Formats: sequence, structure tokens, C-alpha cells
Amino acid sequence: MKLFAVLVAATCLFAATGCTELMQMRTMPPAAPVPVRESEPNDDPFRAQVLSIGVPIDGTLSPDDTGDYYEIQFPTNTVRLLIEIGGEGLATMAQATLETAGGTVARAAQTSGSQLLLLFPVRPSVEYYLRLSRTGPAGKPYPYRIRMYALPEFDGR
Repeated sequence: MKLFAVLVAATCLFAATGCTELMQMRTMPPAAPVPVRESEPNDDPFRAQVLSIGVPIDGTLSPDDTGDYYEIQFPTNTVRLLIEIGGEGLATMAQATLETAGGTVARAAQTSGSQLLLLFPVRPSVEYYLRLSRTGPAGKPYPYRIRMYALPEFDGR
């Protein structure tokens, strides 16, 4: 109750003095980022959709899809990335690989029937691509959501 009284008093004080910048304060946490839709075609590295930290992507591996590519972009001070790919039954019907011009760098670890995880160190001078491809039978689309997070350097503790 005291906090409410202080906020009301501060609002009145700032309104009376004409200070509107502080009246724009938000007390609620920021909303979760809105996912963007996969943009087709993204079936090879030359047409890869950009995947950025904090911007989820909703996509679908369609029955005739050979794979979806995403170009991974991150700030130059990033040392490790975690990519999470989720979708019902996806982990048993799809494979996620991290690729560079030199070939495959990592394959996703299956954590459950609906999630794939990739955790890897990055270098700013290297272009990375995520490739999501079907391993299960054709005939059924597999919707998915991709999220990417930057992780601090691991200090061994």
C-alpha cells in the first residue's frame, strides 16, 4: 500500500511540473517476443532465412520438403549459442545440424520426443547455418518453433 501511495504522489508531482518522461514508466515486464513465420523458399543456404537471438520462428517441414535452412546471426561478442527446436513428435521425425562452409559442425541432441537442442561455441568470423531436415516418412507436415539464445562464457564452476 505504501508503494502505491508513493507512485501516486510521484505521478502527481511529475504531472504538476510537466515532466512526462517518467510518467511513461512501465511496471509490467516486457511481453514475450512474437514469433515470425518461416519464409519459403528456404531450402538451401543461398535462400536461408535469418535466425536472430530473441526472435522465435514458426515453421513447417512439409511432406515434400528437403529441409529448411536458417542463417544464424549474433552479436560479435557472443561466445556460445543455444538453439532450441520444438514441435510435437519432431525429435523422432527430424534432424537438426549446424553447418558452415566447411561442412557439418554439430548435430542436435534429442532431449524428448518434441525437442531438439544444439549448444555450441561460435566465432564471429564464421558463417553458421541451421539445417532442419526430415528423417521420418513423408505424408505428414511437422510444425516447429525455433528459438536461439546467447549464453555467457562457461567458467568451469
